[in-house]
Amino acid sequence: MVSEATAEAMLQVPVALLGAVFTAPGGATTALAVARVLGRNYPLVLLLVLIGALFWPARTETVEDLGTPPNGLRPGDTYH
Repeated sequence: MVSEATAEAMLQVPVALLGAVFTAPGGATTALAVARVLGRNYPLVLLLVLIGALFWPARTETVEDLGTPPNGLRPGDTYH
């Protein structure tokens, strides 16, 4: 399970990398060269994206998020 801070960092890393590439000297030509290489290897890039999606953290639901079950009892309630 990935923590919330890790998931947030995973979202911000691509934007930070793009910012670093474009601000570096010769960054635009480097970005175009990388885009060309990724375009040539599109099936491999798509496969890596799909594998990365398998490891994406799922949203966990708590008992409070699920609401009251149809029988009206919560897990902490007793049946007698």
